[in-house]
Amino acid sequence: MSYDCFLPIATFPDATPRQAISLGMAIAARIDARFCASVHEVDIAPVSNVLADMAINVTAMSERAEADSKTTAGVMAQWLKQQADELAKPISIQRIRCRPEDLIDNWIVPSRTNDLTILAAPGSDQQEAMVIDLVFANGGPALIVPDIEVPATDEVFGVCIAWDGGRAAARAVRDAMPFLKAAKDVSIVVVDDDKAIEGKSAMALSHWLGHHGIASRLLTRSRGTVPVGETLQAAALAAGADMLVMGAYGHSRVRELVLGGATRSILEHTRLPILTTH
Repeated sequence: MSYDCFLPIATFPDATPRQAISLGMAIAARIDARFCASVHEVDIAPVSNVLADMAINVTAMSERAEADSKTTAGVMAQWLKQQADELAKPISIQRIRCRPEDLIDNWIVPSRTNDLTILAAPGSDQQEAMVIDLVFANGGPALIVPDIEVPATDEVFGVCIAWDGGRAAARAVRDAMPFLKAAKDVSIVVVDDDKAIEGKSAMALSHWLGHHGIASRLLTRSRGTVPVGETLQAAALAAGADMLVMGAYGHSRVRELVLGGATRSILEHTRLPILTTH
């Protein structure tokens, strides 16, 4: 059975970095993946302020931005097809034209009707808002990928699980099961001075993974004064992991999403691919 992966690709104001998407596709290709991409072309609202338009020629600037976005969308679509061909994986590519404020609404449905959403790690406030919206609204897992080089495909694929015994972490592990079964090395990391974690919880996770034929080893780390997200990523990298699995935490406060500490620090400095779910 194939594993359907959604690729939302932005072209305005900044294009989604190719290297991040290439790495995300390479990771997904380790299982029986197929890709569905949505490439955005920006549509900028007409200028209603005549004086402002006369002063700085906003209309011409908007037309140039739209033309650049359309050109970038075409180049990205060709590049995505080439990447999928090199991975010997099928891909369908749709180009959508809409206003920037309507983009997430256009991406919510495909993000909810695919098995995995692959997102480039945010490099700006606007990109971070998009990533947060899709992670917390898509109802399933997202793979957040930093803009780093794709490793050699013949290297051992390792996965590290960030475990605190909570609901989101448990759901993330279940969502990551296809990748855990494909991994040659699986570790479970517990940060013992961040949250109170039942001592038997991590061992129970290890036993459950074993029932699925997945061998794992337990790692314990202390964060001290370091952000917990940085501690988790450092532990994963030290263990040789190519991907970190963790739950995404957040709650609404007066219509604003307040992220948990680990989720916030991960988004601010993503050092390796993160498979996360809420």
